[in-house]
Amino acid sequence: MGSGKAKRVKIPKDVIRAHWKIKSRCLKGIADSHGSFFRSDKGYRRDNPTIEITTISKDLAMQIKAILEDRDFRVGFRDWVPREDWNTRYIISINGDEMYKKWIGEIGFSNPRHHQKLNKI
Repeated sequence: MGSGKAKRVKIPKDVIRAHWKIKSRCLKGIADSHGSFFRSDKGYRRDNPTIEITTISKDLAMQIKAILEDRDFRVGFRDWVPREDWNTRYIISINGDEMYKKWIGEIGFSNPRHHQKLNKI
């Protein structure tokens, strides 16, 4: 299980208090390493754009959620325990065309893996 450091990860206070440009770059870095982009099946639509960030740090998840909500993103939040002996995962999600376009316009991705997926769409 490790030392538990991953559960204690937080965005530094200086970044939390910084202007949007700094916060957006922080979110971009987190999404590039801990995020995913995919098309989800929502029943009414099979190609709904979805961006998710997953972490085992509840504090980090709540910070990300708060930063995004302060910028008027509609944010989904859930926790999930994949197996009894695993850590709880906290998942922040952005869903739908409008929120996807807002993410790309205000935050974006730097990870080439995400750009390859975006280029296929």
